[in-house]
Amino acid sequence: MDLFTNQLFNAQVVRGSDGAALGTSGNAAFALSVARWALQDRGVLEAEGLQHRLVAAPLGSPAPSHYRVLDDVEFSVKLWEREAGARRPYLADDVQVEFTMLDPHVRLPLSHDGQGNFSVRFKVPDVYGVFKYVLTYRRPGYSYVDLVQQVVRVLLFGGILTGGVFSYSLFTSKLQQQGALITTPAPVSTEGDYGAVRSAVANILDKDDYDDGSFGPVLVRLAWHASGTYDKASNTGGSNGSTMR
Repeated sequence: MDLFTNQLFNAQVVRGSDGAALGTSGNAAFALSVARWALQDRGVLEAEGLQHRLVAAPLGSPAPSHYRVLDDVEFSVKLWEREAGARRPYLADDVQVEFTMLDPHVRLPLSHDGQGNFSVRFKVPDVYGVFKYVLTYRRPGYSYVDLVQQVVRVLLFGGILTGGVFSYSLFTSKLQQQGALITTPAPVSTEGDYGAVRSAVANILDKDDYDDGSFGPVLVRLAWHASGTYDKASNTGGSNGSTMR
C-alpha cells in the first residue's frame, strides 16, 4: 500500500552518482495500472459468438449436430478487451482452439481479422466419437478465457452413428439416405433377423477409398469394444441401442 502514498506516488528519480534529478518516476502509472487491473477496469477479456459450421454451409447457418470424418469445418469466436469502461477488439496471435475427445486430436492457432474475430478452418480427423471444442487462454495481465462447447458427434463413413453392433434400421435409414455405401438392396429386416444385418454389413465391407480398402477392421474393433463392456450378470453394456457404452 505504500506505493499509493503521496511520497512514492509522486517520487522523483535521482541519479545516485551526482544527485541530478531525472524527472518523475513511473510509480504513479504503475500503481494506477495495478489498481485498474485489480478492479477489472483493464485487462479483462470477454468472448462471445462462438460458432462452428461446415465450410460448405452458408454463413450464419445453425451449428450442425454432427460432423462426418474428414469434413471441412470452421470454428470462430469474437474476443473483446475491456479498457476504462469501454470494449475494443482484442488482437493477439497466440490464441488456440482444441478439437478434443479424450485428448486433443486437433490444436490450431486462430487467426484474426483485426476486428477481434478469430477463426480457423480444419479437416475433421478420421476418428469417430463425441468431440468438443475447447478454448483455454491464459496470458499474464489478462483475465482467463475458458470456452467449451460439447455438441459435436463425429459420425462414421457415410453418416453412421458411432456404435458397437449396428442395427439394421441404422443401415437402411442412414446408408441408403446417403446413397454412398450400400451398393445392392438389402432384404427387409424383421426383429431378430440377424441374417439381414449380416447381409447389410457384407454389402459395404469393400470400399477402395477407405483406409486399406475395407470397413472390416473398423467393424471388428467396434464389436470388440462393445463386447468388452457387456455384463452378463446384469445384461447391461455391450451394443445396447447400437451405441458404444
